Amino acid sequence: AFLVIFPRSRFKVFFFFFVFRISAFVFLGLWIAQEFFSGMAALQVSTSESSGVAYWAHIGGFAFGVLLGFYFRFSQGREQKMVDGRYV
Repeated sequence: AFLVIFPRSRFKVFFFFFVFRISAFVFLGLWIAQEFFSGMAALQVSTSESSGVAYWAHIGGFAFGVLLGFYFRFSQGREQKMVDGRYV
């Protein structure tokens, strides 16, 4: 939902001694890809300790968040207008 509502936002990332800014699209895209590929790998080897449920729960949460993000973005747009980052 964050990516749908605020598509141009940027995150400040701390990596060891380095600090840099990265777009939300890249940051969340990498996180979603990591969860997806980890979930696919968990399907290959299913044990009682690693079933991969957490990976697929995150992916379901991402999908539901995108749907809610579109709902809130367009329902808010009908009632209020955003100007310079504020609703008027």
